[in-house]
Order: sequence, then structure tokens, then C-alpha cells
Amino acid sequence: MSKRRWSKFWWQDYERDPALRLCSLAAQGLWMRLLCLMHEAEPYGYLCVNHRPLHTRQLAQMLGVSASQIQRLMAELREAGVYSLTPDGLVFCRRLLRDKAASDLGAQWGRTGGNPSLKPAARSAAGASAAGASLYPEAQPESHSEPQPGQGRA
Repeated sequence: MSKRRWSKFWWQDYERDPALRLCSLAAQGLWMRLLCLMHEAEPYGYLCVNHRPLHTRQLAQMLGVSASQIQRLMAELREAGVYSLTPDGLVFCRRLLRDKAASDLGAQWGRTGGNPSLKPAARSAAGASAAGASLYPEAQPESHSEPQPGQGRA
């Protein structure tokens, strides 16, 4: 069972996912159930139980539907590009893995006192522009250096 009791779920991202919207309502419902399973899985984000992949027959048993229905709906989700597969054929959710990576990074920063680029020590005179550049690259002022003698402006 996952140590993560909750996760951020962005309803609009789920609702507006074009790949998922191309799928039938039944396939969308299966995907939601699979997301719940992958949220509880070890490793997180993969369709497995106790580090073992869940197969069609097992999913059918867990969800109370026929194996042929699971096969059909999984094929529909796969063809739409809703999920990804490892080289070994294990189903995983790209979004869950991205969210986990962001969460792990935030937890790491929290253990050390916060985002290092936002700490006062990181904002020395030389480091302030570098720290700000990584956070808001579009907000950085343009460099306006004067040309050296003998050089014109390009």
C-alpha cells in the first residue's frame, strides 16, 4: 500500500484530456479505477500489487467485470494513448509519476529548509539573478551593456 494518503487531483486536467475524451465512458471509468489502483501501488504510479503487474484476469476479478471487457477497454485506452507501458509491458500513468517526482523534490527541499533558490543565502548579490533566472526566465531584464571602444552596436 502506498504511503501517500492523498494526492493533488486536477479535475480540469482529467476532464480536458483529449486522449481520454476520445474513449468511451466505460473506458474512462476503467481509467479512473486504474488511477486509484496505481495511486495505492508499489511502486507508485504503476498498475501492480506488491511489485507484481496486475493482469487482465486479476483486474477483472478486482473490478467485477469480465476479462474480455477489461481487454477491450484496455485496448481502447492504449490506442488513444492514455497510458504508457514499460519495456516489460507494465502499465503506468505518466502524470502520476510526474506528480510524484515533484512531490519528492518538494519533500527533499522541505527537509533542508525549503527551495534552495529561494533561501536568503542563495540570494547573494551574485546569486540573486541566477536564482531568479531559474524561476522566472521570462521576467529577467535584458542585458544592456555598452559596447567597448572601437565596437559599434550590432
